[in-house]
Amino acid sequence: MPFRPGKVLILALSAQLSILAATAAESDEALIRTQANQYVQAFNRGDSQALASFWDENGTFSDLSGKRYKGRNEIAAYFQNLFKMNSAVKVNLTIDSLRFPSENVAIEEGHARSSDNSRGTRYLAVHTKSKTDGHWSMYDVVESAAPDRQSGIDDLRWLLGQWTARGQGANADIAMKLKVEEKPANFLCLTYMNKDGQIQATETIGVNPKNKLISSWSFHKSGGVGTGYFVNEDNSWTKVAESYEADGLKGGAVYILKKLNGNAFTFNSSSRYLAGSRLPNGNELLLEKDGSNGEEIGK
Repeated sequence: MPFRPGKVLILALSAQLSILAATAAESDEALIRTQANQYVQAFNRGDSQALASFWDENGTFSDLSGKRYKGRNEIAAYFQNLFKMNSAVKVNLTIDSLRFPSENVAIEEGHARSSDNSRGTRYLAVHTKSKTDGHWSMYDVVESAAPDRQSGIDDLRWLLGQWTARGQGANADIAMKLKVEEKPANFLCLTYMNKDGQIQATETIGVNPKNKLISSWSFHKSGGVGTGYFVNEDNSWTKVAESYEADGLKGGAVYILKKLNGNAFTFNSSSRYLAGSRLPNGNELLLEKDGSNGEEIGK
C-alpha cells in the first residue's frame, strides 16, 4: 500500500483532538466537583449570598414544595430565611452522576443529607458554561424528597383522558390538546395536538425494566425523537428529557407537572437548551380535563 503522508497527518490530528476533548471534559468535571464542595462549605457557614452566586444571574431553583425562585436575589432570600429558621443546619452532599450532553451543558444528579441524618433530599442541577470565560454556573436546580418507595405507572393513571392546555393570565388562549390512553396495558400513550386537533407528537410512558424508573419515549412529527425519566414528589412530577432534532442537533429540558386535582394540572419547562445554547424557559400552562370546567382547581 502506498504511503500517504496526508492521511497519516489527518489521523494524527484527529487523535490529538480526541485527547484534547477528553482532557477538557475531565477539567470541566473537576471544576464542577470543586464548586460542589465550595457550595457545601458556603451552606454550612450559612452564607446565603455566596450560595446564590453559584447560580446563573437568571437561574432558577425549585424547593421541596415545588415553589420556584428566579434570579440570585430570590434564591439568596430563600436561603437567608432557611438559615433564620434553623441556623444550625448542616449538610453533606454526594454527586451520583455527572454527564455532559453538550460542550457547554452539564447535568448533575445527587443527594444531600443533613449532618444529623434527620433529613434527606435528592436534587438535579443543570449547569451551563460561559462561552467567554469558561465559568460554570447552575442554571436550574430542582430539589425533591428522597422517595420511600419506587414509583410505578399507577401513580400516573390520573392523566388518562382528554385535556385542553391554556396559558395563564394574559396568555389564556388554547395552546394545545392532549389525549392520554393506556395502550398497550401498563403503558400510557400521550398524543399532543394543536388547537385544531392536528397531531404534533406522541409520547409513551412506562417503567423501564433496566432501572425501574418511570421513563418516556417521544416522537415528533418533524422526525425528532426524545427520551426522559420522571422523579415524583407528592403531587409534583419532574421530567428530565433529552432529545435529538430531525437534523441531529441535541437538546434537552426539565419539565414539571404539578397535579392540582384529578381535573387539572400545571406544566412548565426550564433548563432548555439546543446544540449547547440555552433557550428561554417556557410559559406555564394550565391543563384541564375536558368536560370538568376546571372544577375545584387547587383543592
